[in-house]
Amino acid sequence: MHFTGQVFFDFNTYDVWRVYTVLLRASQANGVTVGVEWRPFLVDGPDDDGDVPRRVIALGACEVVRTDHPAEYDKFVQALLTMAYQEKDDPGSKKILAVAAHVAGIDGNAVIARAVDPGLAMLR
Repeated sequence: MHFTGQVFFDFNTYDVWRVYTVLLRASQANGVTVGVEWRPFLVDGPDDDGDVPRRVIALGACEVVRTDHPAEYDKFVQALLTMAYQEKDDPGSKKILAVAAHVAGIDGNAVIARAVDPGLAMLR
């Protein structure tokens, strides 16, 4: 069996982790291949006073990596999802974004610098 599709995600709900783990298990099952493109989905943006929630910054970072480093994107998203949902880390913190970038083999400072601008604009 082969499953292909796009999964739109944010960091507002635990459901994304459930979907991720179900797909991971399915990909490990005998005869199942999974080809999923993970796409960040902006549910809410900056609040009324202009502050950008860190979970939104994480989505902007994902979009920057998806655009600038497509070959490393899956590793980056997998690391962020694992740290956010399994380790209970804040996916939008600079430390966690830097770790995810390191796991993916890309420059974390460059990702962090572009997460809000142009990252958020790329989500819309």
